[in-house]
Amino acid sequence: MTRNVCLSLLLSLVFVSNAFSQNIFELKGKNIILTSDKIAFGWKNSYHDNFGKIYNAESLKKYKFSSKNLYKGDIIGKPLFVNDVRIINQSNNKKKAILISFDMHSDTLVMYLPLYLKTNDYIGGFRVDVEVNPEEISLCYHNCDEINRTKNQIQNKRFYFKGKNELFIFDNISIEKDLLCVQYSDKTSQKYQYYISAYSTNYRHNNNSFNTFTSSILFEDDLISQCKQKYDNAYIAALTDSLLNKEIYLSSGAKRGFYICENISIENIGTKEPCYNYIFTLRQEEDIIKLPIQNDMSHIVLADIYREEQRIKEEQRQREEAEYQSMLEKEEREYKASLIKKYGKKNALLILENAVQIGFTKEMCVEAWGEPYDINRTVTKNGVHEQWVYDIGRYLYFDGNILTAIQD
Repeated sequence: MTRNVCLSLLLSLVFVSNAFSQNIFELKGKNIILTSDKIAFGWKNSYHDNFGKIYNAESLKKYKFSSKNLYKGDIIGKPLFVNDVRIINQSNNKKKAILISFDMHSDTLVMYLPLYLKTNDYIGGFRVDVEVNPEEISLCYHNCDEINRTKNQIQNKRFYFKGKNELFIFDNISIEKDLLCVQYSDKTSQKYQYYISAYSTNYRHNNNSFNTFTSSILFEDDLISQCKQKYDNAYIAALTDSLLNKEIYLSSGAKRGFYICENISIENIGTKEPCYNYIFTLRQEEDIIKLPIQNDMSHIVLADIYREEQRIKEEQRQREEAEYQSMLEKEEREYKASLIKKYGKKNALLILENAVQIGFTKEMCVEAWGEPYDINRTVTKNGVHEQWVYDIGRYLYFDGNILTAIQD
């Protein structure tokens, strides 16, 4: 997954250790604050009396690092500008050493780091010197330039902890002795602190707590940027141009109706964790609803377009209704004409009024009342008699094919 913009920016500022050693020579030109008077070397954080002592500027004239040139003040916790880091005695038989010269206020001071240290071990009657690898020198400090640059980048930035939907804001980054203090607050102005160990020139002793902290948060700016990347800019611009501050019709959901589109913005619609999306804010008098944007926005149309569509649909409905009525009238005329032709005008009019009379044939009765629910048939020597049963209390009686009685 691609790291978000602000997080990448923070990590690129190298607030804490990256995957590689911070070479001590890279201190040159930086504003730093030392957090400890213990400067270690080697794999086991070894210390030595002559290692990392501070001398005044006089010692630089002839590279005389004697006790009379020792600086007697305290430099821990004070701003220092490193104006040079170099190795001396590389081309002669003298012991090599690293000199770190720095300015503290108006004073120029020198840190002396010998690269050969005497031990109490002897081989063949000779004292053994230990060679110091510059990459294993562990000098703990705060990089003021990076602190200030990072402070400018994240101050007032809003963020979430992953998996939670509570919004915080960065307030400040300050130095408290050997720790960096990241200060932030919530929406109620409740203050929180997160402490980070000092920087080191030896990556083996670096603390990754700031990495841990930043990997556990989501910056609001990044969430907004990710939301923007989900949609084509032209699509959002077209929606904004066509709908913002205009009357629309919402055609789906429980609150269908006419609204004014008051705003199109990116908001957090998450519940358990942040989820940023484009939101339509719709108002209908005092009723306000918020709708997430979708790739298919056919359920929101301009009110004028909706009304025009409804007018066209109504005209079409009326036209179809008229056509249907015309068809019914035509069929009725044709049916009436066929009845007159078969039974005469008087009988045809009775049939059209669903009326029967004595003397009607079975066919004429079916035309007037429809088919019976049941037929009771009686056969006598005088012929066949039938009772046609319709609704309760409605009966027709036939002798042969002729209606002879009506019970209604």
